[in-house]
Amino acid sequence: MMTESVIERDDEQALKLSDEQAAQLHHRFALGEELSDGEQNALQHWYEMQDRLEAEQLGIAMRRHSISELERRIQAIAQQLSETIRLNNEIAAHNSAMISELAALKNALPSSQIAQ
Repeated sequence: MMTESVIERDDEQALKLSDEQAAQLHHRFALGEELSDGEQNALQHWYEMQDRLEAEQLGIAMRRHSISELERRIQAIAQQLSETIRLNNEIAAHNSAMISELAALKNALPSSQIAQ
């Protein structure tokens, strides 16, 4: 078990607890035992470190999730774009056929009727 003299020190080393030491302090604190100022500071510092580590881990997971979500969205948009291009090509082919048919009809009419 750790000694209070180590925890009571004001330097940075005093705030560095092993997970086991921190768990013991946390357990004592959770049971309502009074902690010295040094123990409270050390435990608070350990809580903050754990929060930072967890946030980093979640950040990595969120970025991975975000990347996979972006890839899915890009794939869906690419499929929509492919479908739009296909429909556009169909319309262009239909328009081309209609232009050809209109030209053939114009050629079939006498010149006097086209001017109207």
